Amino acid sequence: MASCLETQHDYGHYEVQYAFTFLPIYCGKKRTVHRVSILTNSSSSCASVKLSFPPPNNISDINITLSPGSGQSILIPEAYPEIDPWNRDPYGEITNTTIVISAIGKVHAYVLSECQKGNQASAFRLLDVDDIGNNYWVMSYHIYRKHMMLAIVSIYDNTSIQIHLNTSIAPELYPNNITILLNKFQTYTLALEFDPTGVQLTSNKPISVFSGHTKASVPATVNTDPIAECLKPVEDWGRVFSLTQLVDPEFAGGYIVRILSSSTNNIITWKFGGNHNETTLAAGEFLEVLVDGNVTHPLEIVASNKVLVVQFTLMNDHTSPVMLQVPSQEHHRISNEILFPVFDMTDTNTTTYLTVWLTTRGRYIATIP
Repeated sequence: MASCLETQHDYGHYEVQYAFTFLPIYCGKKRTVHRVSILTNSSSSCASVKLSFPPPNNISDINITLSPGSGQSILIPEAYPEIDPWNRDPYGEITNTTIVISAIGKVHAYVLSECQKGNQASAFRLLDVDDIGNNYWVMSYHIYRKHMMLAIVSIYDNTSIQIHLNTSIAPELYPNNITILLNKFQTYTLALEFDPTGVQLTSNKPISVFSGHTKASVPATVNTDPIAECLKPVEDWGRVFSLTQLVDPEFAGGYIVRILSSSTNNIITWKFGGNHNETTLAAGEFLEVLVDGNVTHPLEIVASNKVLVVQFTLMNDHTSPVMLQVPSQEHHRISNEILFPVFDMTDTNTTTYLTVWLTTRGRYIATIP
């Protein structure tokens, strides 16, 4: 039987699957360390993977081969340029921070940024170029000024992007609209001093969009941590959601859910236990729901039109917040097999929790350590 490498050399060719950038995190005077975890698409498939750093970066490609059902964490070279979170140009800047993942065989990819010392870290899953789009609404969380970050990565030349800033929330120094023209694999970044939740992005070609905070506290608590997500385009949003505490209830401090609407007259119904609530949102408006740590019932959300649901987890100990996009129950990518990496950011024997749902009935099964 031919090996994975032999089979791929005979039948495959490299295809671009991800184009992304790392968002900055607040490490003080400590160095930031970046990693990418890449896994095969299933337990029966293998892959050959190449990480490349487009010019003008002078960083050599990184090549790996993955056996069926395996993954590998790749340390990004120190020569990788950092985005400057203190650039206050209200029109943003084009940076040279794009990384491209090409592969023979489908792969999943996750990114992790952490401080070289301490436990400040942020991780999120990347969206395949087949899953990105042309229409986005930004979601984030804002406590500390001058720490919000927005990044856009182009896949094609001559990509025209419009950022429609919400004039009701943006300070006067920002323009009402920003138009950007990016070429293939360029990154645009914008540091913000306000919560950009509800800002709309449109483009003539598919783009990857990243939203984060270098030093978030959710809500205004002592513990801070960077948060970030690779945002889903509107076509990947949904209408029906179920969610619960993502960690052992003994340590859970509750969670905040933000529900962002993509259209006007969007009727949102949410309930947990015996509580039943309803409200109507316009396009770009969001609803924030705080769920206490002692609530054990799942939170169920039903919308008349598509919404983006993001969960911000709170902890009652010294652990810091987490930002997570929640997949809808009708999401086309939901399957019976999911491969994902386990990040140990503290170099200690930590406990990882897996929350499992029956999507056919929207039933919560368990949070498993």
